[in-house]
Amino acid sequence: MTRAEIVRTVRNFIRWHSERFDALDEGHEAIADPVGHRRGQGDKREFWIKPEVWRDIFDNEPDAAVDAARALREIGLFRVQDTENCQAVVEVRKKSVRAYVVKAKILKREAVESYGAYGPAETALKYSVTTLNSVSPAVNSLQPPDGQPPALSALLHDGTRLGLQRAIELLAASPDPGDRNYAAQLRGQPALIHTLVSVQARIDEVQLKEKQREDRIGEILRRVKEERAKQAERDKEDARRARERGWCDASLSDKTAAEIYREKASS
Repeated sequence: MTRAEIVRTVRNFIRWHSERFDALDEGHEAIADPVGHRRGQGDKREFWIKPEVWRDIFDNEPDAAVDAARALREIGLFRVQDTENCQAVVEVRKKSVRAYVVKAKILKREAVESYGAYGPAETALKYSVTTLNSVSPAVNSLQPPDGQPPALSALLHDGTRLGLQRAIELLAASPDPGDRNYAAQLRGQPALIHTLVSVQARIDEVQLKEKQREDRIGEILRRVKEERAKQAERDKEDARRARERGWCDASLSDKTAAEIYREKASS
């Protein structure tokens, strides 16, 4: 895998498994079977990934996991205690353990595969403007004729669409064994599949929760309607009794007559 692919793989893992990182700075019980732990806020935040989880990220291929760790260490996205190791000793709930300590800036940096340089996200965007427009002519220009910046929602929509198109192309492709990147391409396909499946699972989960919420609201409205109907029947009956006893006449509504009956009946 290239450095850019490694950065994206780890970044996506952290983003899509954010709820499974046990937050050590927050007062709560330890979550069951976390993928790791996080500590700190803002730029000082760190993600402590368990060694066995780190291997899982790279499909349990020891060489790929080690190469990825060395790559992130070399570009400064790891906090290490010496130059020989990629893991660091951290304290988790009064117990010292070893973990891969990923810095929070991995979520803000975009790998730019140009002479091994890794710059901030805005730098990557500068390099990708031509690429986005050249891949799909249908994509709106990043610099509209009126000079105004495009809406972020439009950019996100175009970026997502292009990303999915590219992902489909990569999954449909048959890597050439003679290509020097053959092994990286084979490793990348399962990671891509995992990401797409995870995204779809989250979408399905959100849609299911929304449907359940709508079902609950519908049930509440149905019960409210039934209760109003019952109350109207009670008002009608009490109004009849009030009129029979001469406490009111037919000019009053059933609701008002029923209130008169209940007030006099309870006194």
